[in-house]
Amino acid sequence: MTRHIKTADDLDEYQRTVVAGLIARREFDLGYRLSKPQRQIILNGYLTALNAEIGTRPPRTSRPGLPPVADYRWQPPTPMRRSRGR
Repeated sequence: MTRHIKTADDLDEYQRTVVAGLIARREFDLGYRLSKPQRQIILNGYLTALNAEIGTRPPRTSRPGLPPVADYRWQPPTPMRRSRGR
């Protein structure tokens, strides 16, 4: 994911399910239903966490190549008839 998520409308289905789970867990812990501003606080915290994760990914680096072989000299391929001695 390379783009920043600005609002709740930008969330996909999985992320909406995560937010609903966070709200349900908070309501269960407190023992009562949360008000709309309290739910918005949880949503804003989740959006902040998502946007923070986007920038913390390590940069992609290329793998080092094999060291060059000093004693190798390319030669065109030999036909099978010649290599078998015919």
